[in-house]
Amino acid sequence: AQKPVRERLAESLLFLSCLFKTGEAHCEDPSDGIISLTRDDISSIVGTATETVIRILSEFKEEKLIEIRGRKILIKNVPGLRKIIKPYS
Repeated sequence: AQKPVRERLAESLLFLSCLFKTGEAHCEDPSDGIISLTRDDISSIVGTATETVIRILSEFKEEKLIEIRGRKILIKNVPGLRKIIKPYS
């Protein structure tokens, strides 16, 4: 909870993409893993309000980091999301 919400969401999306794609928590290429969770579920995982998750997901979509198809989220730019994640210091 000490990381910014944007960073926590990027990290969670990469984690969830691997989990949905391979069944493993970590994978070499989380791109094209389809995340099928409600925004409420994602906000619970990230530890923030649903409205905040919706806003940041929209930002990620505008930045072409993800694609949104209804309730499904598809990772399109793994390096871009990884740039958002900073090492904990």
